[in-house]
Amino acid sequence: MHGATLAQADTWTAAASPHVLPTDAEISAEIMIEPCAVVLIGEGKTISVLAGGSIVAMGTASQPVTIGPKDSAPWAAIRALDGGTLSLTYTSVISGGDPLNSVADFAGALDLRADQNLAPAEILHADHLTIQDSASQGVYLHESGAFSAASNNLVIERSKGYPIHAWANLAGTIPSGVYTGNGVDEILLSGSDAGQNIRSWDVTFADHGVPYHVGNSSAEGRLDVGGAPTSTATLTIDPGVTLRFKKGGVLYVDYFSGTTAATGTLIAVGTSAKPIVFTSAEPAPVAGDWLGLSFGDLPSVNDQLDFVTVEYAGGSSSSGSSSCPYPATPINDAAIRIHGAPASAFITNTTISNSASNGIDRGWASDNQPDFLLDGTNAFVSVSRCTQTFPKNANNGGCPVPVPCPM
Repeated sequence: MHGATLAQADTWTAAASPHVLPTDAEISAEIMIEPCAVVLIGEGKTISVLAGGSIVAMGTASQPVTIGPKDSAPWAAIRALDGGTLSLTYTSVISGGDPLNSVADFAGALDLRADQNLAPAEILHADHLTIQDSASQGVYLHESGAFSAASNNLVIERSKGYPIHAWANLAGTIPSGVYTGNGVDEILLSGSDAGQNIRSWDVTFADHGVPYHVGNSSAEGRLDVGGAPTSTATLTIDPGVTLRFKKGGVLYVDYFSGTTAATGTLIAVGTSAKPIVFTSAEPAPVAGDWLGLSFGDLPSVNDQLDFVTVEYAGGSSSSGSSSCPYPATPINDAAIRIHGAPASAFITNTTISNSASNGIDRGWASDNQPDFLLDGTNAFVSVSRCTQTFPKNANNGGCPVPVPCPM
């Protein structure tokens, strides 16, 4: 039996197992767990690993460590905060994740947090870690709490909710693993608030075999890249990745329009065999479910969309652009909106389908007018209005009559 305050370094042996934590506990020293040891946590209890504290589970392939329930009901969480860390090697974490009084998708069997004002902190080193039967998520990454770069072979299964809920700016630390067999086989992203979005460091969304779901239960389905006045950030999306956006969601690569250089960059380069898909998260998707991709300010010369599919977008927004207006159409919404003149036609081999409005809004005023139809690689299927709109010239005019509307 272990008490509520663990302030002295200790080794929990296999011989003395099971090690029982019947109450909420705080750890502020190093707890080493030997191969084959068993740790049992009481119903609804939370183990907090604080500054100076760590849990180092040293399981092996033949003698794994087991962290499981003391009672028939789940325990709440092992949470690392204020500098506490976890290292779990060949370890099984079973039947945690009781959300207690929190909203279900803001809980996890492992709850990792650090300092949201700093870059991602390597709070959890996971090496052949298995998380099973969480009553919420397997892992919740927030406030700069992240996986170590060397983490690998993570398996999360039979979670009631998602395998992982991560702030968008931490999703790039998710290691290789298996994330299927859960209540919702998607990685849940929240990224609309300043501390959660991708604005101060680069992030890569890797293909983990399940989609990314943009928008938790308490937020809009919005993902922001860039927008910080003093830093830049690039979101790179690997081939084969699917992003599913909550109703009314949007991906902003710089939110505001203007003549300054964008601080955000989007590199989404798929292949013909493994395209990148931006789509609706609705169970029965229809055109206009979400707004689409929006590029503000002057787009980065490094922006690239190649072998991408954007579907069920083109929903109604409240912001106009500088493209030429069409009769009875006050706002040129589109599946992809570009508010500043790009250096080139950076969208290639891309399919836009089921847009409730236009395909691409060339929403700038400039004599530089890249044409996204010119090379013939982009396809438009079931687009309600124009495949691309017509930009104004540098004098914010020059609209022909009628305004061209290729279909």
